[in-house]
Amino acid sequence: KDTTAPVKQFPPSPKLGLCDMIGNVVEWCRDRSASRGRYIVRGGSYLEGESACRIRERFDMGSATEDSGFRVCLEMPRSG
Repeated sequence: KDTTAPVKQFPPSPKLGLCDMIGNVVEWCRDRSASRGRYIVRGGSYLEGESACRIRERFDMGSATEDSGFRVCLEMPRSG
């Protein structure tokens, strides 16, 4: 594949109902334990092979590539 996929291009996982979690772009993560200027990225990208779709990898701070991005998340308040 030569480009990113649109949101919800593929069906969600039958067990968890999640979709679009890995393989589109690697995602920079907030990393409180960043050591020596290297930060965690997750998920692998469309430019990398299956072996790169790892849960955790590190990139140098300041790295910018066409296949990296970030996911905006919001912690939901606990109910009850």
